[in-house]
Amino acid sequence: MTNSASNEAKRSTAGNLILPVAGLLAVIGVACWVVQLIVGPSVLADTIPWGVYIAAFFLLAGAGSGLVMMAAAGDWGILPALKDWRRSLLIGAAASYIAAGFMILLDLGQPVRIYNFFVSPNFTSMFVWDFLFLLVTVVLVLICFFRKETSKWLLGLTAVTALGIVLIEGWILAVNPVTVWNSALIPVVFLVEAIVVAVAVLLAAKGDAFESLKKILIGLLPLLLIFSLIEMFAGNYMGASQEAAGTKLLLTGSLAPFYWGWVVLGVALPFVLLLWKGARAGAVKLAAVLAVCGVLLAKINLLVAGQALPFEGGTIGYFPSIVEIGGMLGGLGLAVFLFVLGKNFFGDAPAAVEASAETEEAKAPAEAETEAEA
Repeated sequence: MTNSASNEAKRSTAGNLILPVAGLLAVIGVACWVVQLIVGPSVLADTIPWGVYIAAFFLLAGAGSGLVMMAAAGDWGILPALKDWRRSLLIGAAASYIAAGFMILLDLGQPVRIYNFFVSPNFTSMFVWDFLFLLVTVVLVLICFFRKETSKWLLGLTAVTALGIVLIEGWILAVNPVTVWNSALIPVVFLVEAIVVAVAVLLAAKGDAFESLKKILIGLLPLLLIFSLIEMFAGNYMGASQEAAGTKLLLTGSLAPFYWGWVVLGVALPFVLLLWKGARAGAVKLAAVLAVCGVLLAKINLLVAGQALPFEGGTIGYFPSIVEIGGMLGGLGLAVFLFVLGKNFFGDAPAAVEASAETEEAKAPAEAETEAEA
């Protein structure tokens, strides 16, 4: 009893710290954006145009889409354990999408560029379609959340548009003739990464409460590594010099710390922790956090490698500036801050009311039968 109370107190203390820490990170992110607006692009790393800002955007947009798909899977009975988490998943999705929008704002620099998306959109650009799908999905998520009567069909439609976001973002890279990016596997990898992040977020929140989700993550982590090896093998087998240069850049070149960091810390270690039968909830949560960090590293690898070969001849030493790191952490902190704030403000009252109503309906026939027998 004492140990249980102690553990509950520790969880409560940790929970109380999450909101202010996440809020502080969000403020730091906004401050970095202001510095960027005042000083200009000179505060950013000048070697790579698409760096940690776009990597964090892909991560957050994928997280939001994955959480929407998890909510739909719960409603449709694919993952029944998630049905009661519908509202929490939708809050997390909305928070992730808003934070993803903040990362795009950081990358674009000037807010007026967002305005141009509305007044003069170029519908031949996949970036415009990505923006439109993101906007439509956010609206649908909010409708699903605030709608009094739940509709699995509406949530299913929202999951389809969320899937569209992930596939479009993967397609943006896949149709690019740049080595490392030009692959039909990229959209598939983005989809798997989105599910990995969504599942990891749930496990990070609830530890080993979802045994089925642990199994999903155990299966998907090595799949991402297999995809990476397939890409490397295929390129080198064809004898393409650019593909060989890309492989060398990742395995032994300047991006090797990022790549091997992903393999060891983002795939192997969480995989082992999840397979550990005696692992406590803390170990599962650590595995989940490492999996999310691993996806972020994988996206940095992909983005930087694709730009290093054509622009820098494969010899590049990329490291984000302090402003970029602060902006990225700010975006991640904003997602957590909005989620915790949303949970505290809205809670799961409607789900609880529905459960209570179902319980009362179940009790009514039994009570009537008891009265009849009396």
